[in-house]
Amino acid sequence: MADFNGTVLTDKGRNLLSKSLTGTTLQFTKVALGDGVWDSSTNPENLDDLVSKKIDLPINNLSVTGDGTAVLRFVLTNTGLTDGFFTREIGIYADDPDLGEILYAVTHSDNPDFIPSDGVVKIENVTDIYTVVSNAQDVTAVISDTVVIATKDDVKNLADVDDSLILNKLKNVDGTGSGLDADLVRGSEPVKFDNNSIKKCDGSTIKNQCTAWVNFDGSDGSIRDSFNIDSVTRDDTGKYSLSFSVDMNNSNYIVVAYGEDYEDSDDPRTREIGLRGGGADGKTKSGFKIQSNMNGSADTSPYFDDISIANILIFGGKS
Repeated sequence: MADFNGTVLTDKGRNLLSKSLTGTTLQFTKVALGDGVWDSSTNPENLDDLVSKKIDLPINNLSVTGDGTAVLRFVLTNTGLTDGFFTREIGIYADDPDLGEILYAVTHSDNPDFIPSDGVVKIENVTDIYTVVSNAQDVTAVISDTVVIATKDDVKNLADVDDSLILNKLKNVDGTGSGLDADLVRGSEPVKFDNNSIKKCDGSTIKNQCTAWVNFDGSDGSIRDSFNIDSVTRDDTGKYSLSFSVDMNNSNYIVVAYGEDYEDSDDPRTREIGLRGGGADGKTKSGFKIQSNMNGSADTSPYFDDISIANILIFGGKS
């Protein structure tokens, strides 16, 4: 961040401070950055706004030091910034009960930094700026949590926070019984496996996941790798029976099958892999049967054939 001089109260800022000493709330509303050039005729006390304001930034934290000053923290970010600029001026704004939002204090730098537009490089800097509040009785700020960056001290201060406090806060946000955030705070997985079915923490099944799959050798039914497939039995040439490790809840699942052969071939015939048996015999909660066959040509009828690599995927059956 560029080197800035101390903040100077504007005339309107000084008037608001006088009001605050007699009980009016001194509420800071935002911080703004600009690229205005201050010449010798610029008197910061007379400014009603920055000379050339470029971006408004919310206040993330306010701390009254007790020595007549307050520290406002904001996050300098170029998110959404279309044109880069030099940060020559910073303004602190406050709410005046008679005038509305005013420029309370301002500072200027003769050696500004350049903030590039969004997309060139990402800028996110936590910045503290001091201003005079004297003995104002009630100093507040409009605090925004839209952009939050934790400093080293912030993390240190949270080290001794009881998890139960965080969980209670999450319940206030997501409602009692919210599982996802609470499990994440505890270090648990946000999803779980229940009888080989992937479930959310609320117990509902995630339906866009495979409930079983297998890669096996069609010559003997040996399994290379699988999930929720207990066995593959080669019943005959090109015919197989597959059993689930954990039964499905119903037989309304979908079987997707495709195969691979080790050798290239100019044979125009195509291979088909599909369910066999049909009805209750072909697909049950405990397993299913498939077959692999080669389509015939003008000289050859279709025939069952063992496939080198069989790939089977199952969706559904758990709801």
